Amino acid sequence: NVGMMLSHFLLGFADSVHERTRITTVDFGAALGAGVERLYTSLENPVEGTILTVMRDTATVARESNADDFVPLVAEVVEEARVSLSRTPEQLAVLKKAGVVDAGAKGFVSMLEGVLMFVEGVTVAVDTEAPSDADVSAVALTEYPEAEEQYQFCTEALARGDTLPT
Repeated sequence: NVGMMLSHFLLGFADSVHERTRITTVDFGAALGAGVERLYTSLENPVEGTILTVMRDTATVARESNADDFVPLVAEVVEEARVSLSRTPEQLAVLKKAGVVDAGAKGFVSMLEGVLMFVEGVTVAVDTEAPSDADVSAVALTEYPEAEEQYQFCTEALARGDTLPT
């Protein structure tokens, strides 16, 4: 389950930087490594050529990087993630036979690309206007222009706050 794998990775990452308000590029590399270690220990039978491999490869590059700024570090990590993703069919026969890359690994690469966009200051336009009818959910009022949509993946988030609309 890719969701479970990503969760374990993110928990390991989060535990590594727990209670810190700032981290260095070295800390970031160590946190990626901690995420991979947490993931490996959670799996009975780790399979290479999957999201696991891409996570490990990106963590290795981040730990070995000499970058002292996040923009070049994340760019380096994203480049390695793309290269690692392209190797997944050679590591897993079922992928090679189907002529595809691992879907979970591709999702992880897309997530890292989003991180790179963030550190580079790239913004994605989002309509933040409140819905006009309080009885209709914001999701129901959202228009999804399929022809213009670049980011076609499911994203889930939990927001908490006393002043959020119901």
